[in-house]
Amino acid sequence: MAGPIIERSLCGYSLKTACKIIGWLGVVGWGTLLVGLAVNFFVLIEQDEQEYSWIFISIILALPLFMIAYNIMVLVAVEKRWPGLLLPYMVFTMIHVVGGLVRIGVSIRYENYNALFYFSKAVFDIYFLLLVSSYYLQLRIIKRDAGAV
Repeated sequence: MAGPIIERSLCGYSLKTACKIIGWLGVVGWGTLLVGLAVNFFVLIEQDEQEYSWIFISIILALPLFMIAYNIMVLVAVEKRWPGLLLPYMVFTMIHVVGGLVRIGVSIRYENYNALFYFSKAVFDIYFLLLVSSYYLQLRIIKRDAGAV
């Protein structure tokens, strides 16, 4: 089995610390979005007489809750040294990267100015994916070596 792809983050942090930072950035970012969406929906409901579908609102609010949960899984994986909990993050981030690349293509095709935003987001997602997968490989090597003793 090959070693980690990246030994340290660009800032010089260990992979463990970098994964903690990634996890907390996700929890705080998605938590902020969740609070903003919830406040926005309640303001809309109070101001407008129209009937809003609570199912629609629940679905919209469920996405940030899911994202918070899967970033908490990264934090637990780092703290408990369980590499298996990093797999969902890696899979969903890979899906997110592919979706981001499609969005870049669509933005360029229709001369939308969001292409630069999507490109920078894809670069960060790829870098975070490399850091988390490197830590995953590092944990796997540690588990393998501990089992061999």
